[in-house]
Amino acid sequence: MRLKDFFTPGTVKLALQSATRDDVLRELVSLLEVSEVSAETLLRALQRRESLGATAPRGSSTSRSTGSRCRTSFSSSLRRTRR
Repeated sequence: MRLKDFFTPGTVKLALQSATRDDVLRELVSLLEVSEVSAETLLRALQRRESLGATAPRGSSTSRSTGSRCRTSFSSSLRRTRR
């Protein structure tokens, strides 16, 4: 399962209503067609990632290894909870 499998034209919103980071993340997660448990899992994962600070430069070994672990962990969680 890849993250792109979750994105359709209905899950992309350019005019967000939220003003804070956490509210923006909630608003974006609410667009996905996932169970409530999966939505909460995703929201917590996104908040955790945001708390780490800046993303490593593209192509660095840090961005590849961290990104891969993040995607694998999240995809596994969604498979277990998705309806």
